[in-house]
Order: sequence, then structure tokens, then C-alpha cells
Amino acid sequence: MQQKRIAPQSHLVCSKNTALEIRPADTGNYGYLAVHGGWHVPEVLGSRSTCLAAGFGGFEGRPLRKDDVLHARRSSEGFASLIECRPGEIFTSNWFVYDQKPASQNRLRALPGPEINRWDEKEKHLFFSVPFTVSKQQDRMGMRLEGPVITAPEKTEMLSTAVMPGAIQVPPGGRPIALLADAQTTGGYPRIAQVIAADIPRLAQVSPGQFVHFQKVTLEEAEQLYFEQENLLRKIQLALQFKLRQYVNR
Repeated sequence: MQQKRIAPQSHLVCSKNTALEIRPADTGNYGYLAVHGGWHVPEVLGSRSTCLAAGFGGFEGRPLRKDDVLHARRSSEGFASLIECRPGEIFTSNWFVYDQKPASQNRLRALPGPEINRWDEKEKHLFFSVPFTVSKQQDRMGMRLEGPVITAPEKTEMLSTAVMPGAIQVPPGGRPIALLADAQTTGGYPRIAQVIAADIPRLAQVSPGQFVHFQKVTLEEAEQLYFEQENLLRKIQLALQFKLRQYVNR
């Protein structure tokens, strides 16, 4: 049986009965396998992903098991014809490389949170100047951060308010919690910071035991970084749809 090693962010034209073995990535927490046209599963709340905590979406709302069968939403025949590739051919291109590493290793940019003024200047400076370690208490809902204790204000808890992915809450113990993709919609702990949208994917890929630093940015900077990210993703989408032939490595 012929075997090929496929580098991350590569593209493979598969023939029928091709077997893919997906191994853990060298870095990060999550890896992704995409197929032409997407996966043929029911759309729930505008998404075909799976929410394991609630048991819905994706394939029967559960992790995949042996002998499960997933189908692509579109045939791959037109895709293979478009780029004139033979089954088994692998191609890569800089167009498809989306670098998740910030300029400084694990430095995440963040906005001051709505309740940041509950802390004094010393605590604010501490939060934005020292590293935190990602603990083993981590899932798609959020991650606990270990390191310096951010001394809680006199009254830490408050009435529940809206939270979203990227929000960093500080419970009474002073150990921050960073919320991720499957975060709840409301929370009762004050929010000291909000990781910007462009860096939330980076936050999610920080493995337990690694350090993170939070860098304060302005709302204008956060918006500009978001637009740059969206522009890059749009270029990748257009390249996949219309210009694959130009970027195939021969």
C-alpha cells in the first residue's frame, strides 16, 4: 500500500477508498480536516459543528465512532477537474497558509474589560505585564490561567451580564478564566479584559503548561486587526473558488 505524509495546510485529491490517518499536531490543541463543499450534516443555528456539551449539531450531536459514515455536500469530481490534479496528488501554496503565531510567542492582544476599573492601577499593570500559565482545566468552554493572583476587589461577584468568547473573568480566588468558543452567554464575575477577535483562535490553541501574555490595545487597533484577518480569509476563499490552478505546485 502506497503511503504519503501530508504536511499541515496541504491539499490532497483523494480517490475512492483512500484511507487518511489523522495524528495529533505537534503544536496546538485542535486540528481540522476540510472537504470540498463541507460535510453533509444538518445545519443547526447556522453551523454544522458539534456542541458536545449540549449534545446537538454535527453528526448526531456526539463524537465520531468507528464505522460512522460522513458524506461531503458536493462531489469532488468538479474540484479535481478544475485544478487538473490526479488522485493522490498533494499541493500547497502560500495562499493557504494562515499563520496563527503572533509576532511575540503567545502574546495575545486584549481590550480592557468593562469592569476593569474595579481593580487598582497596580493590579491592572500586573495583569498586562506578567505571563500566565494555561492550566490543565481547559476545554472548548474556557481555560483557567495560573500565575499571579489578581487581587479581587471588595465585591467580586456581580449580577449576571453578557459574556462572549475571549472574555477574561476573575472569580473570587483571583485566578483568571478565559472564555472560548463554547462559552456560556452570561456570567457573574467581573471582566478584566477581552481578547480581540483576531487573537481568539490563537488563545484556543495554547496548550496546558504554556505561557500567555496579554498586550493592551485600543478599540481602533482591534478593529483594524479584525478587518485584516477577514480580508485574508476572503482572499483564501476566492483563491479556493476561482484561482486554484495558479497555486498548484507542480
